[in-house]
Amino acid sequence: MSRKILTLVMALAFVVGLSGMAMAGNIGDVDQSGPSNYAVINQDGDDNEANINQESFTVGNDAYITQVGDEDIATITQIGDGNTASQFQSGSTDNLATIVQTSSVDPSLNVATQTQDGGANVAYIEQINASTKNTATQNQTGIGNDAKITQDEYATGSLSSQTQVGEDNIARIWQSGNLAIASQYQDGNGNNAYIGQDGVGNQGWQTQYGKDNIAFIDQWTSVNYAGQYQVGEGNDAKILQSGDDNNIANQTQIGNNNYALATQNGLSNFSSQTQTGFDHSSTVTQTGVGNVSYVTQNN
Repeated sequence: MSRKILTLVMALAFVVGLSGMAMAGNIGDVDQSGPSNYAVINQDGDDNEANINQESFTVGNDAYITQVGDEDIATITQIGDGNTASQFQSGSTDNLATIVQTSSVDPSLNVATQTQDGGANVAYIEQINASTKNTATQNQTGIGNDAKITQDEYATGSLSSQTQVGEDNIARIWQSGNLAIASQYQDGNGNNAYIGQDGVGNQGWQTQYGKDNIAFIDQWTSVNYAGQYQVGEGNDAKILQSGDDNNIANQTQIGNNNYALATQNGLSNFSSQTQTGFDHSSTVTQTGVGNVSYVTQNN
């Protein structure tokens, strides 16, 4: 018989103005083993820490952490398959969210979601081992956000998405395996996005608004597709797809000081680069059979 446990931890941090004493730094810990467990931690205040550890060799644990405040830390670790992990953090500065999902079952069907609203936040998702058919999503709104998604091993059928709105954002996605899709959207200043995918049937997509943006896509072999769209100042876009098979690359840059590079090695490659604005530079290298390239530059 499956066991379902509801754990609710309410942590309230506040400042007593008369004495100057600060009451903060609550810690919520949940450890669960077995199938069909359910854990919820809600924390309101600064310097709080929430940890949920769930281990099951069958299916179906759920973990949810909600934190409202500054300098909060949320960590969810799940071992098994069919797990769901969700983290929401809202505050001004320096929140950290981490989700690690590990499974030895194929397909593992784990789902990880992180949402951060504030400044200088860091979000991290890692799905490893037999991490097939997993879904990872990260959304950040604020200043100085950092997001990372890693799906391995041989993360067949994995889907990743990252959205950042603000300043000084960095987003990274690494997927190893088949049929992976990665998408990144950035709106703000000084954004940096990277997608690396190894395997069959990979796709890319990156969209950046703002200035000083860099988008980089690296895909190896098989039926790869990569697209990049940039609007702003000082944008840099690179697409590198190596090996044989059916690679397609699209790059569009609108703004100032843009640079685009597409290198495709292999079979049936197609590349299109469109640049509108100032000081553009475009380099396309394709080696193989059936290559087609368009470059359009306007000033």
